[in-house]
Amino acid sequence: MKLYHIIALTSASLLSLGALGLISHQDSTSYSTDYRLETLVGDIEVLNEIKLEGITKVDQNNYSKVTITGEKVEVTPTQYDSRYLVGEDVLENRELYRNMVWAQHLETDQLLLTAQFNSSYFYNHTKPVLFIRSKNKETNQINTQEVILDSVKYGENIMSEFLTEHNGNFYYIATVYGYDGNTNERVLTYEINPDTLALTLKNEEEMPDWSSITIHDGFIYRLPYESSQLTATNIETNEQKTYQINGINEYASIYHMATVEDELFFLVDYSGLMKATFDDQNQIIELTPMQTPTFMNDFLSAEEVIVNNGLIYTIYQEYQINHRSQYISVLDPKANQIVYEGKINIQPNQVLVSSYQFKNKD
Repeated sequence: MKLYHIIALTSASLLSLGALGLISHQDSTSYSTDYRLETLVGDIEVLNEIKLEGITKVDQNNYSKVTITGEKVEVTPTQYDSRYLVGEDVLENRELYRNMVWAQHLETDQLLLTAQFNSSYFYNHTKPVLFIRSKNKETNQINTQEVILDSVKYGENIMSEFLTEHNGNFYYIATVYGYDGNTNERVLTYEINPDTLALTLKNEEEMPDWSSITIHDGFIYRLPYESSQLTATNIETNEQKTYQINGINEYASIYHMATVEDELFFLVDYSGLMKATFDDQNQIIELTPMQTPTFMNDFLSAEEVIVNNGLIYTIYQEYQINHRSQYISVLDPKANQIVYEGKINIQPNQVLVSSYQFKNKD
């Protein structure tokens, strides 16, 4: 039997609904304020420890943040720039994002860090400049730097870039490719001085084949296209290992990873989670499929994965003409059991400008 958690709001409020609670409201605006969370399987209480957050348009010039936590919903006014499609996190830190269209973002308890390679390099500029900025969250001090990446040669450019932190150290990682097709792609790893934002080249490795890349828990994982050979590079030590993966097809890609009690799980091809068992002696990884949500179909893709209290939470986005929904699944990896499945129906007149994303509770 399906349980429905239906929330209808017209102003900033906080409601707690019963299992079958229903509040409806009609007003003169053309914007829907009816936010729906439908429980398909399991106990909704597993969502009490995380938040689902999206941004919706409430009238012609105003936006609100919609936050769903289990059976509770909060709708509060927020800032949103519809031209640049950015919310209050960016607008309140404009100095860190100015002139950055696709800035990489990293936040810790002490520091907010952004970085973006100069996308005009090779076309309009002759120097490979990385724009990197930080904000000390205790003092609010802003540091803005333009760092020349000498390892990027003329005729090359950056394909993808990442910011990551591990054991208190900060890193900027980039994949480099050559326009002429005669240069092998490379992965460059720089360590960042958080006080000065100076970069030190820490490692450079060849990437002869196009690869999907995932940064997770201090490792760079590369899976070349049409290959089942996964390369794992330790960011701290530069040690590199290559594993044969069993249980994956040669065209697959790894998009997300999750660690639960030292066990690693791969999200393969936006579809399902797989437990990865490492045999370091023989350099083999065995992938074991985990339970798949019952709502899976060909129009769904997994967008985000987080871990909380030993459970793996996944958001799926559904793309169909004239129809939009998001699904949530919660997996208990120890029992290999889905303990919760939910669905958010997004109505066209809700004007949800930012899809729901996982947020940790404050």
